[in-house]
Amino acid sequence: MVQLLIALLHFAVGGIGVALMFGGDYIPSPKLILLTGVTLTIGYYVAAFITKRNSRKLQRLLVFSLTVYVALLLSSYLHSVWTFDKIFSAEMIMKAILFMLLLIGVYGNFIYIRAESSYKKKRGNQRIKEPPQESAYEKWKKRKQKPKQEVMIVLGESTDNEE
Repeated sequence: MVQLLIALLHFAVGGIGVALMFGGDYIPSPKLILLTGVTLTIGYYVAAFITKRNSRKLQRLLVFSLTVYVALLLSSYLHSVWTFDKIFSAEMIMKAILFMLLLIGVYGNFIYIRAESSYKKKRGNQRIKEPPQESAYEKWKKRKQKPKQEVMIVLGESTDNEE
């Protein structure tokens, strides 16, 4: 439950950051974005370690949130170092880069999820499933159920030579 809350908080903070940066209301420094992303990610993994639960859906949500943070970080950094104001304003470049990075991030996450699922389906079909090993008890039980066969050895007689 804690993992879910932290993953949702991670996602929500990233979404709020995107909304604020696109609106031009608040453009945080790259250090603040990096600190927020790292803190929430560490919090998620600490919660995962404590609860010892690993959900694939939460992992995907975290990876998506991290791609949003990378887009925020790079666009904020570009906004802070942009010096070509006569060609394009820093805000316009920041918004364009943020949009393109978000688009690439969403597409990359989609491709990754599709590749992962198709790989698992293919590998599942290719594996030759070996029968489970029998326990010592099962081997003993089979030996007990077999009918007893008697072995007779007759010395001195031969079936080939009947003289």
